[in-house]
Amino acid sequence: MRKLKFHEQKLLKRTNFLEYKREGGHREALITQRYGLVERDDYKKYNGICLMVQKLVNIIKQMDLRDPFRIEMTDMLLDKLYNMGVISTKESLIKCEKLSVSAFCRSPPPSLSLLPRVFVFLCRMLHSIGHLTSVQVFFLD
Repeated sequence: MRKLKFHEQKLLKRTNFLEYKREGGHREALITQRYGLVERDDYKKYNGICLMVQKLVNIIKQMDLRDPFRIEMTDMLLDKLYNMGVISTKESLIKCEKLSVSAFCRSPPPSLSLLPRVFVFLCRMLHSIGHLTSVQVFFLD
């Protein structure tokens, strides 16, 4: 890459490529720091998943209440999100409608079904990152 000219360097000093005015940025930084997300794109991906789930919920809610397809899709969506650990109960679509990125960050990682030694190792690692409390690690020993 060529060396930038003086006026180009000045323009780049004033330009921030990491934060955009329309995004707000403060929420993303807060969630990234709180849950220790490694990459900046993780927040974007989780946010995209949340938006897709909310769109799906809106489509399902527009269907007839007695429609068997609606009942089946509602059950499948609630089961999937509950098994992932994103929602706490399988009550209704209201839980899915208020889904946030924090819920995905709080959910346990999918690799916890491994061997017990690896499970303890992963838990200690997650504790060092901040995903598990010391009380949860205490019960593992």
